[in-house]
Amino acid sequence: MRYFMILVFLAGCIESFDYEPGVSDRVLVIDGGVTNRKDIQSVRVGYTSQYGISPFSPVRGVSITLYENGVPLDLEFTETENGEYQFDGSLVNAAPGKEYFLSLTLRDGKTYRSKPEIMPKPVVPDSAYFKINYVRIAQEGGLATSRNVLSVYVNTPVELECKPAFLRWRVHEIYSFTELKQFYWSVPHSCYMWLEPTYQEIKIFSGGELRGGILKDEVVFTRDEFPDIEFRYRHYFNVSQYSLTRSAHEYWSHLKIVANPTGSFIDIPPAAVIGNMYNVSDPKEIVLGYFEVAAEEIIRVLTVPALLVPHYTRDPCREWKPFCYDCLLLPNSSYDVPDYW
Repeated sequence: MRYFMILVFLAGCIESFDYEPGVSDRVLVIDGGVTNRKDIQSVRVGYTSQYGISPFSPVRGVSITLYENGVPLDLEFTETENGEYQFDGSLVNAAPGKEYFLSLTLRDGKTYRSKPEIMPKPVVPDSAYFKINYVRIAQEGGLATSRNVLSVYVNTPVELECKPAFLRWRVHEIYSFTELKQFYWSVPHSCYMWLEPTYQEIKIFSGGELRGGILKDEVVFTRDEFPDIEFRYRHYFNVSQYSLTRSAHEYWSHLKIVANPTGSFIDIPPAAVIGNMYNVSDPKEIVLGYFEVAAEEIIRVLTVPALLVPHYTRDPCREWKPFCYDCLLLPNSSYDVPDYW
């Protein structure tokens, strides 16, 4: 029998489970959360791959209910093709001090729940900015290359009513592009593109690690590629700062320690962290993922070509390309202007 170690961090304890390959390799993952934001929020449900060979397998037809202070909310979850179930945050009226948990029922009748958590108060960051540094990056064989690396920094309080706050950061990007004038009578459009979310290093912090209650110049995001199309016009880094519960912070801390090199929740890492989801009828079943109850604040960082020195952005339309005259050809493009633009 082959064994697979599962780390369970509950009340400071670590437990191991016998893990035999086969059907049991497909472990259920339930991941998502609820925040105080009034935008679209989501929960993802699926099974892990088997040792990275088969792809993530979404679970379809899941019945989901969100509970607020023990009362089920009349909320519709819209299912997408990739196993994501979305709901309208404006219909929840989530707020700090309220308790939330999630209940899911699969087609086979199995019911899963998250452990109830009370939403913390939000922590509003003081400021955020970016800076480009010229750094040397080690390569295989002892060689090194030099390149420009853009880092996003945050300055923020890390206390809530004289108690340490538990914070996590996630950065989303959006950029604009304006078409060229093709004919005398044509009217060029501007498009707005959300970049596909990619794995980011887990960025968390406990206010208990700092005296004075103020965190300065904390790096929350880096990237070392600057495609001309993404930085030719306006580009925003939208920094989400989440105020977490203590248990959520512990979960992310342990996940950061054992996360596999790709940082994926889909492939089981060498040791999988158990979150707050459980099978109501069979608490011993291994379930991965976490339903996070957090207060979110967003701070935005604007970049334009003139601010990217020493990096130089060239005109992506110096050679003819179809998207130069129809920006809707760009991935994830829309004419819809973000309200903060």
